[in-house]
Amino acid sequence: MATKQGKDSRLHIGDGETPTEGFDIIGGETSWEYSSAAQELDESSKDDGDIAAFSFGQRKITIKVSGIVKLPDDGLARAITVSTSLTKKANVKLLEGAVVLYAGEVAIGNVNVTGPKDGPRTWSFDMVASAVPTTDNMAAVA
Repeated sequence: MATKQGKDSRLHIGDGETPTEGFDIIGGETSWEYSSAAQELDESSKDDGDIAAFSFGQRKITIKVSGIVKLPDDGLARAITVSTSLTKKANVKLLEGAVVLYAGEVAIGNVNVTGPKDGPRTWSFDMVASAVPTTDNMAAVA
């Protein structure tokens, strides 16, 4: 398999329109970090002796994205708009080439944008799943 690069990754942010939702793409190079964590649940009882029986409960999915882009950029503008809205929620798709790695509703946290007055800007923000994802396959390959 070929090595994937930032230029292969794209974040698509939905506009919330129904019945046909449009998506804006954040341009430029994109890096991402995916985390799926589940809370431990204690299932032991007084009759379990020396064994503490544990399992895992609901998952929390966090995706941290960052990149570099030339402004203006419709996708980054949409992310900023969503992060400052009352709900802070939008549908997103994280693609690597044509492969959808993640798709679903997320809440977008603080958006950071830095850069010089006349060059490309670096940006970053965190997202957390706010509903069950429609696609959650970070190991997918083309």
